Amino acid sequence: MNKLLPLAFTLILSLQLHAQNESSWWIFGDGAGLEFTPNPQNRSNSAAVLTSGYDTDEGVAVVSDDNGNLLFFTDGITVWNSAGNIMPNGTGLDGNFSSTQSAIVVKAPETAGVYFIFTVGGFGGGPLSYSRVEMALNGGLGDVVSGIKNVVLLQSCAEKVAATIKTNSNNAYVMTFAENNATAQNAGSGSFNAIFTWEVRGIAGPNISFVFPTPIPQSSNANQSWFPATPSSTTGDRGMLRISPDGTKLVVCTQNGGTGSGARLYEFNPGNGQVSGTGLTLHTGPVYGAEFSASSQYLYHDDSSTYGFGGTKLIFQYELCDDANILSSKTQIANVGEGRSTLQLAKDGNIYVARFDQTTIGRIEDSETPTATYNPTAFDISPGQGKQGLPVFVQSDFQSFFT
Repeated sequence: MNKLLPLAFTLILSLQLHAQNESSWWIFGDGAGLEFTPNPQNRSNSAAVLTSGYDTDEGVAVVSDDNGNLLFFTDGITVWNSAGNIMPNGTGLDGNFSSTQSAIVVKAPETAGVYFIFTVGGFGGGPLSYSRVEMALNGGLGDVVSGIKNVVLLQSCAEKVAATIKTNSNNAYVMTFAENNATAQNAGSGSFNAIFTWEVRGIAGPNISFVFPTPIPQSSNANQSWFPATPSSTTGDRGMLRISPDGTKLVVCTQNGGTGSGARLYEFNPGNGQVSGTGLTLHTGPVYGAEFSASSQYLYHDDSSTYGFGGTKLIFQYELCDDANILSSKTQIANVGEGRSTLQLAKDGNIYVARFDQTTIGRIEDSETPTATYNPTAFDISPGQGKQGLPVFVQSDFQSFFT
């Protein structure tokens, strides 16, 4: 029996280090590019980056194929193909270059070569919409399908969008934070106070994939289409929405707006799309970026009110293994002269941190331990420069199975 233990441990550890290749390429900021193979390689001089002239202030989404080859990238408004050229019909999407999480790309279940780009507008007044990309078009470089472009799911929402894969399925859940009276037809009013979730569905056999148009009814809220969350003022649109890689935790961050600013933790059921919990208040300062470790056992977020570089950025860590001790585990791991920015998990298992107008990006070292530290100049991306955002991915791509 003892002879089997080393082999079992090796197999479990190999699962921990595996991540889907859809997140291999990162293109972000002002002409910055990375390729994770799985370790990061500087690709700021790649043809795709240089040809596109890519430069965006905040949110960005990128997707690679199953082998890690770049497919396309977007700032939520324009879609560029792997050659760095704008896709046919690839302009005028409903996102915003100044939206925290302007876009996320979800692979269509049961339909090869099809992707959905979900976009959110800026300043809390834009819609949550989706557009369909088919890679078989335009000679294999992809095209945004004109008849399935800017399909509105919610007329107004905060600058937040996240996604995870449904348990034991190829389907996906996509969620945002919005006013509880917002609908696909009418913009909401009042505070941001609700979490909405939609399902991206696929039907095997006929190989059909689609976004179900109505949000998932929340059983804890009398089957209404939204889950009640801690209210954030009408100007509290900025900051990330993050779901853990294992799909069980959800954190809502608000960086501006005063009332409701901070980070709050909820539970999520990746088997049925149900949100739960009272919204554990982790922090009440201005929180912009947040990320879970690959094991989903640690959570990190910043505290920064500064746009650009300078000011003060704090980074905090929480251990999530014991619900009763989450708040007592809160530890500050960094106090640096940087501005607000995205935190993003990569396929190498590390969490990276954007740095405004800098030719390096930061990294949280030893993020799976209680002794994590922050290295602000971890990796060179020159001649590219970072801004506030890093690419947003479907979080379950990074799930670790090692405990």
